[in-house]
Amino acid sequence: MTQPPKAETQPTEYELCSDRELAVTVLRAVGQISRNVHPLRAEPAGPEIATPQAQQPGGATCELAILPHGAEWWSSADTLGAAERYRHGFVTQRGRGSGPTGSASGLRVEGDGVTFSSLRRRGDRLELRLVAQSDQPTTAHVAGDFTSARRCDLRGVPGPDLDVDDGTLELALAPWEIATVQLS
Repeated sequence: MTQPPKAETQPTEYELCSDRELAVTVLRAVGQISRNVHPLRAEPAGPEIATPQAQQPGGATCELAILPHGAEWWSSADTLGAAERYRHGFVTQRGRGSGPTGSASGLRVEGDGVTFSSLRRRGDRLELRLVAQSDQPTTAHVAGDFTSARRCDLRGVPGPDLDVDDGTLELALAPWEIATVQLS
């Protein structure tokens, strides 16, 4: 069976071999899930079962970005911003309307080390998840067309109300905190 080339846009298996060497698994060809006799492993990683469908002959592509800099990964060179821009390209869709279009703005999230993780509708509210990717406390600035906000847990259970001033929420975040808020 011939399959089209598979695009691996984000390799997820890597190993830091030394302070100057990074090994990245770009393509893995397997014939079995694991092997019982392996020179580098005392115990097998899984059963010794053939995986003929795992073989995908043909072309493959890989995209990898490296941003060298001389400090901690979270503290300089806009590492988090560069990672977001690399992982999330533009999504476009041809419009179906007719006539002139107006301008509109959506939700805006800003803050040093603050990453917008997800946004979804939960009932009549928007649920926004933010991550403080910093070893220092930071503040998330969220602006948009909303008049009320409240914290909630990861399951959407409502928590305390938050102050909103003219469509803007300022949310203090602890280092590495994951926060979920509901907006309406």
